[in-house]
Amino acid sequence: MTGSFLSDPESVSCLLEFLAVLPEEIENDRILLPTDYFRQRATVLLTQRAGDVVQLLVQCLQQSDLKADAHTKVLVCFKSWLRSGEITLMMIQNTSLIELAFAALKAEDDSVFETAVDAICGILGETRIDHDDEPEDARQKSISVEQRLVPQLSAVAVQMRVDPLVAEGDEGRIRGYCRVLTEAGEAWAQRIVLNIAAFESTVSALVDCMRLNSLEVIGMMFDFWAVLADNTMESTVPCDPARRALAAVYETLIDVITRHLRYPDSFDASDAQGGMTAKERDDFREFRHNIGDVLKDCVRVVGQTKALSHPYNTMLNGINSTPQLPWQEIEAPLFALRAMGAEVSSQENVMLPKIMDMFSQFPAHPRLRYAATLVIGRYTEWTQEHPQYVQFQLNYIAEGFKVRDVAAASAQSLKYLCQDCSKYLAEHWANMLKFYNEVVASGTLDDGDVIEFSQALAHVVSAVPEPDTHLAIEAFCLPVGQELGVLLQRSELTSTEKQKTILLFERMGVFLRFMHVEDNEPAEILLSRIINESWTLVSTALQRYAADPPVAESVAKFVRVLVEYYPNILRPIVVQVIDVV
Repeated sequence: MTGSFLSDPESVSCLLEFLAVLPEEIENDRILLPTDYFRQRATVLLTQRAGDVVQLLVQCLQQSDLKADAHTKVLVCFKSWLRSGEITLMMIQNTSLIELAFAALKAEDDSVFETAVDAICGILGETRIDHDDEPEDARQKSISVEQRLVPQLSAVAVQMRVDPLVAEGDEGRIRGYCRVLTEAGEAWAQRIVLNIAAFESTVSALVDCMRLNSLEVIGMMFDFWAVLADNTMESTVPCDPARRALAAVYETLIDVITRHLRYPDSFDASDAQGGMTAKERDDFREFRHNIGDVLKDCVRVVGQTKALSHPYNTMLNGINSTPQLPWQEIEAPLFALRAMGAEVSSQENVMLPKIMDMFSQFPAHPRLRYAATLVIGRYTEWTQEHPQYVQFQLNYIAEGFKVRDVAAASAQSLKYLCQDCSKYLAEHWANMLKFYNEVVASGTLDDGDVIEFSQALAHVVSAVPEPDTHLAIEAFCLPVGQELGVLLQRSELTSTEKQKTILLFERMGVFLRFMHVEDNEPAEILLSRIINESWTLVSTALQRYAADPPVAESVAKFVRVLVEYYPNILRPIVVQVIDVV
């Protein structure tokens, strides 16, 4: 059949179209044939004919009398067979099909460009070294990569940098170039680490891709940087030239990512004023959290101190540059610091003290205080090892409760500070409880923030030494219980009062959940009395509001805390508990 078609240039296009759809139809599970027969025919038509198809495609490229669109159809057919997995790198490494695919990247036609991208990604996918590869196959793959594909990728990188469509922000072009380079990076990650000099141009191009302004597109590269970091840490030691070279790449990446983290100047403007829409804001926040994972990879490769120096220097330069600095210039590196936190040791003593000392120099802006407060919350394990910063951080967090836009961050960070540094805060429990009552009464906190503040206080009370432990427990629990008692005595509750009842049960529950007293008899006696009195409130609430789902759910959660954490105290009233459950 192929011979008869090739003899007539007019018929070649029909043959190529048939061969292009053949792999797709073989994968069509709607074809009603017995499975064994179907597999047998697929082997005959695809696997056993793949080499012939490669020769046919090469032969088509060598014919000078074909129609102008024939090369494009050859490319489409080549892409289809690559995707099916029937054509291997060994079959095409000495053919002109590789050059055809890369040449098609220069096409102005978008469909041809996209087909070229798909074909090149298929070629690059074939260069991955599999565990079951024979040594000779692996060697041949590496030869093909270094001798033929790396130079081609270098040319692609140059083309991307000068392509006017990329400069204009053409999403399709940007996505295509990034797909090709990312596929290469993921396929060659191990080779890059073992021979960074040979792949320097490819890595440089991947960094350039990260500089592009299409945030959605560069998101496809995050997995590559994680894989490369894993291979770097597994295959090198700090003194290796490869580790140093790749550390320089990841250092550059930190600065590139920090620029991407910057909120646009229009962020504060409303949608009607030309600002970001609600969806755009949500998408950008999601992007920031996703790209934050790449910063963790950067810290692993670069080292914590050097990695932290980048956001520190960015903030320092910003503070020293102008008194009217836009808040975005400081907020972006603050977010970077928070993202890096998971990879920073609590023993870091070079950069974090400088960073913490800088907080008092930040311009007065709620978004900066919000970001800085969250940074404090992220590094509370470090603060535990550096208690000289506890008082400053506690005051900084407390000031945030006075600003509604910062209150949520303050509640979250206070929870972590109290959890990790409770022994340093225990002596301040009375002042903290007074402040807690004032903030809750002010109404500046959402219910969730009140619960986080309650959890923070529970950690501190747990660290209060005798003879003050039972006083601290009593100071928190009794007012909450009394307020619940007053509400539950009323003949009918308004919706606001029901919500307050729910919150009071949750406050009491979270306090008892996270407050621990072991080998402290006075405190245990007091807790026994408080829990027995609370059971009266539970019974009353369920008798009157069992049919009210929100109230009943909050009471059930409170009962669960008692059953899970105070079973010995509940033992005398276990029958009542079972009846309620």
